[in-house]
Amino acid sequence: MHEGLHRALAGALLLALLPACGGGGDRVSFFNTEEWAVLRTLSPLPAVPADPTNEFSEDAAAGDLGRKYYFDPRFSGPLVDPANAVPPGGNGAVGTVGTISCSRCHNPATGFTDRRSVPGNTSLGAGFTGRHAPTIYNVAYNTWFFWDGRKDSLWSQALGPTMSPVEHNGNRAQFAMVIRDHYKAEHEAVFGPLPATVAALDSILLFPTPPVPPDFPAQGRPGDSLDPLAGGFPAYDGLTAQEKRDVDTVFVHFGKAIAAYERRVLSTNSAFDRYVAGNEDAIPTAAKRGLKLFFGKAKCSTCHSGPNLTDGKFHSIGVSQSGPSIPAGDDGRMNGIPTVVADVFNGKGAFSADAMAGAAKLAGLGSTPDPAQQGKFKTPTLRSIGETGPYMHTGAIASLLEVVAFYNRGGDPGGFSGTNELAPLGLSFAEMQDLVAFLETLEGEELPASVTAPPVLPP
Repeated sequence: MHEGLHRALAGALLLALLPACGGGGDRVSFFNTEEWAVLRTLSPLPAVPADPTNEFSEDAAAGDLGRKYYFDPRFSGPLVDPANAVPPGGNGAVGTVGTISCSRCHNPATGFTDRRSVPGNTSLGAGFTGRHAPTIYNVAYNTWFFWDGRKDSLWSQALGPTMSPVEHNGNRAQFAMVIRDHYKAEHEAVFGPLPATVAALDSILLFPTPPVPPDFPAQGRPGDSLDPLAGGFPAYDGLTAQEKRDVDTVFVHFGKAIAAYERRVLSTNSAFDRYVAGNEDAIPTAAKRGLKLFFGKAKCSTCHSGPNLTDGKFHSIGVSQSGPSIPAGDDGRMNGIPTVVADVFNGKGAFSADAMAGAAKLAGLGSTPDPAQQGKFKTPTLRSIGETGPYMHTGAIASLLEVVAFYNRGGDPGGFSGTNELAPLGLSFAEMQDLVAFLETLEGEELPASVTAPPVLPP
């Protein structure tokens, strides 16, 4: 009896003294009870939250249709930037129609982001965007959408790039006709009959002649009405109120289908998740040291908290606004707030499935720019972060080590709006490498081809 007790006590003491070199002693030697309590708040990823404003968010047929919409370049208009003619990243000659899909800048093969981005130019759709295209991984967990949070739902977010003159450069009436001419049966199987006015739309609504840079305006298009929400094309502006409502209904269903698909794009069951679940050998020793830094000296978990490794909030971290396509100033969330409140496609609007829930979410935001939010941008998820470079809203940083170095020095010295919240961290180069080793363990398991592969599109 006593001999057995002595053996048990000796074994427990040996376990406590094991060095941090892998194996069963790591849990004792790396993290104490309090630290493990913190770690368990970061994993596992819970079920995708419901979206009460999208009645089709869990509809399998809507998701399958949304996958086709996501990959179909016919939901785009003319290219406007001569850079598009330059291979391999370009999309075609200026004026070419139908070459941009969601998957062009949110490419499943490159972490659902755009690795064609060049620092200072960012993502290339019809033209260069002023911010880098963020990943679609785990986007359904977001509370606010886009870097500045100017959209409040995933379905409403899906609508924005399609009308942007430097992204898809399309228009609502065009999309209604693409659906009518190529997807009528599939669309109606999910959303019901297309409105009669959509069936009667004439193809003259398509593709007004675009201007070519450098005369391309920063905002608006030829024939804009005074209503910035009216669609941007004189053909749309000339429709009757009922015709506009019918076109917008089809447009919203297009966005809700894409959202139903994007809810399937999940980064989960990473090596880090397996480690927290009990597999002590799931991540290497360097990553365990980096993990300790993550919620310790490096202070990453201050903003990258919770199972999706983001607080979902907005922060100014001193990213310089520099580069040929980057605006000299970008006020971020300050302007995102009044934009989302005024959006005709927000959660409290006529196209929401639950306007009361949408209104509750928007309550208290205000309808004017908030100077306290100047220069703040949304904290991105760190899940699959190794796949989703380049980094920052400017796409200016190419590698994870450079990102850690950026935080270590406390951000850029100037060239940004707002007040930088960062302070230098004092990490050694070895500690920076350990932190990168941890970040690399956040890559999720491989997604099925039914999510990542381009589907067969109707001719």
